[in-house]
Amino acid sequence: MWAQPWAWLGLIGLAAPVAIHLLARHHAVRTAFPTLRFIDASELNAIQRHRLTDIPLLLVRLLLVALAVAAIAGPRFGSAPAVADEEIAHATVYDMTPSAAAGRSDSFIEGPRRAHIGAESLDAGLMAAAAWASRQPRGREIIVVSDFQRGSISEAAIGRVPHDIGLRFERVPSRPGPLPQGLSIDGERARMTWPASAMASARAIAVVAGTDQAAAERTLAAALSVTPVYATAPDLSVTVVFPKAPEREALAAVLQAIDQREQFAVVKTALARWPSRVQAGRRGPGRDGFVVLVDAEPSSPDAVEIISSLAAGLGETAPASESDPRTIPDEQLKRWERAPRPVDLREAGEPQGRWLWMGVVALLGIETWMRRRAA
Repeated sequence: MWAQPWAWLGLIGLAAPVAIHLLARHHAVRTAFPTLRFIDASELNAIQRHRLTDIPLLLVRLLLVALAVAAIAGPRFGSAPAVADEEIAHATVYDMTPSAAAGRSDSFIEGPRRAHIGAESLDAGLMAAAAWASRQPRGREIIVVSDFQRGSISEAAIGRVPHDIGLRFERVPSRPGPLPQGLSIDGERARMTWPASAMASARAIAVVAGTDQAAAERTLAAALSVTPVYATAPDLSVTVVFPKAPEREALAAVLQAIDQREQFAVVKTALARWPSRVQAGRRGPGRDGFVVLVDAEPSSPDAVEIISSLAAGLGETAPASESDPRTIPDEQLKRWERAPRPVDLREAGEPQGRWLWMGVVALLGIETWMRRRAA
């Protein structure tokens, strides 16, 4: 393979050394005579040469031009097919949103022709899989594993996948979260009733304050009126425990470290702003919600801000789209599917013209030495 195959037109330049040798003027050989008396007078006749001379020098010059042209063309070594097997390269995109990942058990088959990509955005995961598959030789296929909630994947993203890469879709059971307060869905129709109450927020965040329970409930209502939470996953429910709660010491004794990314996303702001007044952890093994111990009076401004930060974290981890029970129809997924096309990509090595240029320089030196010697 050649980086610049058009450069081979430069072989026309091989005619230049030949023309130079045919048209070159050669100096007459001088011979000393003691006298010219015995040499008859003759007329000067023009002699035109039609045969080549200095053949070794000509060959060196022809080889020099040929090497220069080959160097400009840029040869690439190591351009054999990358692989010879017929196995199709598979890139699997796993939908990691809560509605698709809940209760799903993924089994990964490892191999040099397989890639596994987890993404909460199927469009982004599809583009990452297409980039990996484009670098693979021969057949390539992308498999998308998702519950395919409405709007989880776009037609534009499907169109950006190269046409020689196959597409296959595998549906898993969908477990959407509770609908936002005030939203109702009947078949394909959705209806939102305003104003929506914050009753769903009270189920997502609970407060325990003992004798200060009434003040804690008022603080919770005030915080949620500013930052409401309309839907959340059951395992993200938060119990805020204030200093006078009778079960506070028992909870603090059995509290375990948070090991779920979604739960940490809820409390990270509170832990960063109030590291000495907020402690968070799980009640025990499993995904059954978690507890936040707050060292502040329920009626204090800090308590309102802490609960508001927890509500904001819940809103980020439970987007409203995760509550939609509607999914992309199987007919639409079938229209998007396509079989992989076999391709034969070649791995082109780096241009190796520099080695030929070294030969050109060496031949220039040889040509100069031969020319001066013949002069």
